[in-house]
Amino acid sequence: MTGSTPARTEMTATAAVIEVEETRETFNKYWLVIRRTPENLVVASLEILSPSNKGLGNRFDQEKHLRKRDSLLEAGVNVLEIDALLRGQRMLPASLSDLTRFERNAWAAVHQDGRRKLRGSGWNEPDPLPIVPWVVEGDLEVLVDLPLALDQAREFNQWDSLVQSL
Repeated sequence: MTGSTPARTEMTATAAVIEVEETRETFNKYWLVIRRTPENLVVASLEILSPSNKGLGNRFDQEKHLRKRDSLLEAGVNVLEIDALLRGQRMLPASLSDLTRFERNAWAAVHQDGRRKLRGSGWNEPDPLPIVPWVVEGDLEVLVDLPLALDQAREFNQWDSLVQSL
């Protein structure tokens, strides 16, 4: 839901500045997109899979998620996808399909010099959650603390019955 306050405009003969303040409501807390300015180019996307991403509600949500993921990959966006849900199908790129034997997984695609490099991790219930490296763009790499990120997503989205203890 969005709303806006009236714009305040300052103009001279050769320039203008317009300021608008908009409100918005956040419905979830499991998708992060990073854009480079001033081009407004999406360079990285991190997604913690939700029950609807995995088609637990209906397959159309799952298909929508897969189309979005494919679009990001085709556009050369660096992607990190985390699947910590115990239920539902593991939806990994074909080259990482061996990770489907694990209860949980995370994988990343990095685009550089016209090539895509994939890296994935899998873990089961007794294994400690990993800290996953995520290349945002170029040499900018961050470490994603999965225990912290998943606990926050589980708490915010009330996924206790699906994620169980992390």
